[in-house]
Amino acid sequence: MADTGKRPPHELPTYLKPLLEPTPSSIAKLLAVWDGLSTERHLEILGLYEHLETYPFLRDRVYRKALESDNAYVRYLAAKHLYRSCEPSQEQTGINKQIAEDRDPLVRYSYLERSLGIIGDRDLDDPVQFFALPHAARLAKVQGLWRPGEILANLVRHAVEHELRTGKVSENELAEILLDCVAKPAFRETHALNLGSYDGYGEYSKGTSVVALWHLVPDVPSFMSYILLHYLPESAGLQTGIPPEVLERMTDAQLEVLLSRRDITLEGLRKRLFFDGATQQTRDCPSGLFSAAISYNFDLTYEEFAVILNRPEEERARFLNNLCFAYDLSLCLRQAIHDLLLHYDWSDMRCSGGAEWAKRSLEDGLERVRREASARKKKEVNEWRLYQLARIAVPWKQDREAYPPEEDLGFLAEHIHKGDTWATFTAFSRAWAEDWQRIKKQGLEEVIERLFPIDHES
Repeated sequence: MADTGKRPPHELPTYLKPLLEPTPSSIAKLLAVWDGLSTERHLEILGLYEHLETYPFLRDRVYRKALESDNAYVRYLAAKHLYRSCEPSQEQTGINKQIAEDRDPLVRYSYLERSLGIIGDRDLDDPVQFFALPHAARLAKVQGLWRPGEILANLVRHAVEHELRTGKVSENELAEILLDCVAKPAFRETHALNLGSYDGYGEYSKGTSVVALWHLVPDVPSFMSYILLHYLPESAGLQTGIPPEVLERMTDAQLEVLLSRRDITLEGLRKRLFFDGATQQTRDCPSGLFSAAISYNFDLTYEEFAVILNRPEEERARFLNNLCFAYDLSLCLRQAIHDLLLHYDWSDMRCSGGAEWAKRSLEDGLERVRREASARKKKEVNEWRLYQLARIAVPWKQDREAYPPEEDLGFLAEHIHKGDTWATFTAFSRAWAEDWQRIKKQGLEEVIERLFPIDHES
């Protein structure tokens, strides 16, 4: 069923448009036709009524009709609008009683979703009282939490230490409480940093809310920790990054889940795990924590790549093989890895398939830079072109004929490192950056672009 809750009235069928006018006669007509409409149409109308500018007592007539529906979700939407504990009238008391006695817990506890976890909510402030509630009521309570961090962390920590041990609460029930708070898109939206905000404390509280939840990760059962690892933002409000003490206490399995996320940076940790893991690894391709570490937000400096090239041959081959699975590796590194892996005799190696993996990685990198037109991608492509010049000037295989840069690009020839392709490339890159003003003035960027168009087959 499509989410049609916010469609403007003009998208309704012509025969229904007059029924969405904010007048008593229109509402009377709507109530007259209500029973003949589908559940989908009921939901659509209730969604529109949330934004209809009319008197509350008129709107309530429609909600009271909806409260009689056979569909529990329709009754739930009506109950959320109709329940009022502060009105002592006989009519309101009857409505509240009808909601409280509804056969479906979704409707019975709908009014609890209004809680924002403010001071004075005893059920949320007292974990013993909270976990004495029926599970459906607990879920309704946490649905209303706006920035749930500290309150939710207190409840979960208490449950892990007490209710789980006694069997009063199951792991699945506790996992559902976590999911109802952190899995909805609104969770990220309410914790995102707002640079234009004048509410310094509000931005600070966003950070403390998420930090409180991060501190739960090492202390809850593993499958519950994976919920937090999957949904918690790396930064929130004024808080930047995951607390280091939390990272230190994570297991390898937890780090694997975390680092498999595209939106988690942690570049320093990823590099440490790569250099530690690639040295020890003996299998054909990266897996587990190692694979997660290099999957995203992982690239190498030219100096770091040079260190890899100085490793013993089999170890170097294993490093290069593994780098084929680094999604964010720069284009010139992908090209160099491809070139190098073509040279290995894999029959004597404990890893194989490198050249094919490197080809796929290079094709993926070329396709991405063709699609993206950012300044960063433009610089990446220019570095790739300089690498092309370097590998022609100093081929990786010593028996290949060398062709140093000439004419307009001849100034780069003085930066050649005989017998060292990578050192030649890094020297070309530095020289290009240092002489950028002249290069730009003389149009040399266009020269190298014509020599190595991005659709150039390597």
